[in-house]
Amino acid sequence: KFEIKQGIEQSVIDKLDASLKRNTGFIKKCKSIQEDNRLLLVQEFQQLKLSKYLSEVSSAIFENKFKNSQDVLAAAHIITLMHHRYKEFYAMIREGFLKVFSSFGDSTMIVKQRSFLRLFAELVIIGTEKNTKSLLQLLKKMTTNDEKEFLYLTTIVTFVKHYGNEVLPCVEKIESCLSDETRAEIFNCVNQYFDKVCACLVSSQKALFKMERYNNDFIHTKGELTEKMKANHEELVKKVDKLQTNGQILAEGLKRELPVVKEAEEQSKVVPIISENQPLKEQKEDLDSIFEDEDARIFYEKLLDLKLAVPSSLLGQSEEEINSDEMKPETTSIDEFIEKLPSLVNRDLIDQAAVNFCYLNSKSNRSKLVKAIINVPRTRLDLLPYYSRLIATLNPYFPEIGQEIITYLDDTSRGIMRKNHPNILETKIKIVRFQGELIKFKILPTYAAFNDLKYLLDDFVGINVDVVANLIEVCGRYLCLKQETSEKFNSLLDIMMKKKQSGHFDNRQTMLIDNSFFLCHPPERNVYKLKEKDPLQLYLFKLFYHDLSESTASSVLKKLLMFPPEYYNQIKKKFLKIWKFKYSNIEALASLAAGFAQHYTDFGVWLIDAFFEQIIMDLESNNFKNNQKRVACMKYLGELYNYQLIDAEVILTCLSFVICFGHQNGLPVKDSLCQFESPNDLFRIRLCCTLLQTCGIYLEGPGIRKKLDAFLIFLQYYCFTKSQISMDVEFLLQDVLQEIRPNSKLISSHEEAIQALISLQSSNNNSPRQSIAFQKSEPSPSNPLKHKKDDESEEENEEDFEKLFSQMMNDSSDKRDRKSQFDAPVPRVKASKDSSNGNLSFSLMTKKGTRQQTRKILVPMDSSLAKEAIKHQEKERKEQMEMKKLVLNSQQHDDSNNESGKTLFANLNKSNIYE
Repeated sequence: KFEIKQGIEQSVIDKLDASLKRNTGFIKKCKSIQEDNRLLLVQEFQQLKLSKYLSEVSSAIFENKFKNSQDVLAAAHIITLMHHRYKEFYAMIREGFLKVFSSFGDSTMIVKQRSFLRLFAELVIIGTEKNTKSLLQLLKKMTTNDEKEFLYLTTIVTFVKHYGNEVLPCVEKIESCLSDETRAEIFNCVNQYFDKVCACLVSSQKALFKMERYNNDFIHTKGELTEKMKANHEELVKKVDKLQTNGQILAEGLKRELPVVKEAEEQSKVVPIISENQPLKEQKEDLDSIFEDEDARIFYEKLLDLKLAVPSSLLGQSEEEINSDEMKPETTSIDEFIEKLPSLVNRDLIDQAAVNFCYLNSKSNRSKLVKAIINVPRTRLDLLPYYSRLIATLNPYFPEIGQEIITYLDDTSRGIMRKNHPNILETKIKIVRFQGELIKFKILPTYAAFNDLKYLLDDFVGINVDVVANLIEVCGRYLCLKQETSEKFNSLLDIMMKKKQSGHFDNRQTMLIDNSFFLCHPPERNVYKLKEKDPLQLYLFKLFYHDLSESTASSVLKKLLMFPPEYYNQIKKKFLKIWKFKYSNIEALASLAAGFAQHYTDFGVWLIDAFFEQIIMDLESNNFKNNQKRVACMKYLGELYNYQLIDAEVILTCLSFVICFGHQNGLPVKDSLCQFESPNDLFRIRLCCTLLQTCGIYLEGPGIRKKLDAFLIFLQYYCFTKSQISMDVEFLLQDVLQEIRPNSKLISSHEEAIQALISLQSSNNNSPRQSIAFQKSEPSPSNPLKHKKDDESEEENEEDFEKLFSQMMNDSSDKRDRKSQFDAPVPRVKASKDSSNGNLSFSLMTKKGTRQQTRKILVPMDSSLAKEAIKHQEKERKEQMEMKKLVLNSQQHDDSNNESGKTLFANLNKSNIYE
């Protein structure tokens, strides 16, 4: 392995460098001997005189932590050099070995003993260690008492793997210093240790099967395993895997077979243990099955036996026998048989076709059948599994059919697999898919698929990526999970993934490669863990989603009030998630919320605020997936009004907000675009109708009734701004209007809706403004929490408050809508016009203390103030005339209607008629 120069004289050694510095540096380097610095150490050794530092060098060598066999060989080289120059050095090395192997069974020394056993074996093999029996003694000490824990199993496996050729007589002998007798004794020692490993492996496997049966019975009775049972199972599985892996290596080195436990009987009673990192769906499936599911296994393995379906005389007959039976006229129907083949696309039909062919069997008909199968269209790849089943069914009795198909596929694949032209892509795909199907039926040997994969991976570009993906799709799982082909197929998969990393593929090809790999090796998926809940949380879930109903609302409320204070936030969130309740239980939930709000004063405010935030978010997103959720929210809002948790003004505000949200200036106009809804989106109408159906009949009282009437007119106008109204929405709107205002007349057109709003505006301008009554409804006799019409006494008590509030709202609205027309220091209020003097009269209001006075001021007609006032007056007059023209000509083009609508709703917005 390396060359040792001998014969150096003592006089030459005395002339070498004996300085402390260089010798100390050499000793330090001996503590980390590697193959990379071996030559440097050898060079320094030739220049140094180390006679005074032999013990230090020996100790340094035993401080090494060898990483591989090359490092061990480098250390053996240095020791041999030292031994040839200094005879007393190897005695120190032998003492170091005795220290290392002095404590057998010490788990802290096992790794070091493994490395230095290899070093000792190297010294024995190259002849530096003359006592070859010492190697046998070390092995006996390691294997004699290691019968339970097998601490030295990995050490013995490493020894056999690296030095089996030199020390074991069961393999071809390589020249070494070991005698045949010593080799035989080492073999017997390792062989006895292997027997112990096999016995432990068999007993451990049986114990594992028994434990799995017990654990599965425990799961069925108790639901889940204890932590101790899971730990014991995992420990036993690791032990079996360790024995299986290392035992296989020992068996190969000793030329023996590892015993296989008969697990068919055991596994038939075993269900796989549930693992925390294994998906529940995969736990129920047989992960070691070479087929995707039970139907696929039956399709490929459960074949029809023709002996049970046709007379035996029709099977295996020669051509002369068939002719003697005068069955030649049947051959005329072979064309019909072949013509029907493409329509046979299930298992029963293809099996019946195999039976029918037995009555048509002849040499010429078999040739015709083979030709028809070979010439299957390249676009009908779905027929290949059924044709393959037909071949597999006929093959036991007519083997020439299968042989001819195999010959054709072999010859064709040999010719085209090395080609990479796009024109032959479909042909190559047909060939590999046909081969894959026949492999799963065990008609075609697996070598065909491996040869194709090898050719394709050698030139893994272009169409070959698609061909490989198709081949793996058909039979990749079969080859990967089958014991005889698993190792070879996995090595080809590794090559494919390495080529993917080093090559340049587009996104489609990368996806094909990844899908092919994961088809054979699915990625691990963690089991979904449910959120852990304490008993009170589970009880809260039961109260809301199982026990709550109209009849149990009061009892549920009593139980909720008994919960500890720290559960208050969780209870609040349950009231907000209305979409998790049944639609029929929304009224019961509103009743429960009203009762709960009487005990927690901040609850009602929080619920309404959070609820309106949810409504705004839904209007902004306008996701159709949330439509049912949004309908439930409007239903819930109406029920909250019915149970007096909110007042009528909130309902009217919500109705107007839903219709006007997102439109320019808060006004929907026909043919105008809105970023939050499309022109044909009618869902906001459904929301308003749902809310009105829930609480519309209870929206009564002075001011409230008038505002509701105005909104109903505005809602009908909004319907006509849509491009088209569906019949179900139209009927829904009619039902709502008939329920709330049975005597009202439906608006039939867009123009009529505009005229109705104009009439509403004019009536509002000609009469004093009505105060809006924020009345709270009284409970009805049938339900103590339901609304009924407001009493007149309550209206009188709140009239003053409503007038003040209405005035404040109007002032705020006017302030928002007012626009500055020109810069002037006095109010723009015209009094009269004095034509005789050519002056314009204005009224100026002044305030002194708490008194207000009005003074008349004459402004010359030629002044800028007077000109601006006259100009503005003329502009208003023209706008009024233009509005009259638009109303009178409302039957004209829609554009004029839209313009009049904009002007109309601008005025309506200022007067707050429908708000």
